[in-house]
Amino acid sequence: MLQWKTLREQQRSLKEQQIITQLEQKKFLDSRLPILELGNLNYVKTNQDREISFAITIKENYLQNLKITHNYPDDFIINIPYYISDVILPKEYVFHFGITFTLSPVFIEIEEYTGNTIIFDFEDAFGNKYQQHLIYKGGKNLFIHPPFRK
Repeated sequence: MLQWKTLREQQRSLKEQQIITQLEQKKFLDSRLPILELGNLNYVKTNQDREISFAITIKENYLQNLKITHNYPDDFIINIPYYISDVILPKEYVFHFGITFTLSPVFIEIEEYTGNTIIFDFEDAFGNKYQQHLIYKGGKNLFIHPPFRK
């Protein structure tokens, strides 16, 4: 009976150590997570023409293997800056973007989620893959979501 109790205590202790190890690994990875930040937002409205320009800055840690894509319709012009995807990009590196479109004369601009997204795929220093989404809802409403692990 004493051996059984000792074995159960060892199993419980092992499980606790595994949980602590997992938490420490997550804490370590989170400390190396690259974070993109939205800034310098400028919205220009001229008649039915709309233009929004903004900057994306690498705020925490460096990132590598960046890939920028979007799912905007063809009547939107998305100005994605030139970058080399297979280099290491340092903290405080800034990208300048622009979104330009023209509303049909019979339309007014509404602010709603259309699903139009600029998608950032990247890796941290250890090759862990992440994705971060930049959502445009019309007008001055541009939001960047926190990165998530893929």
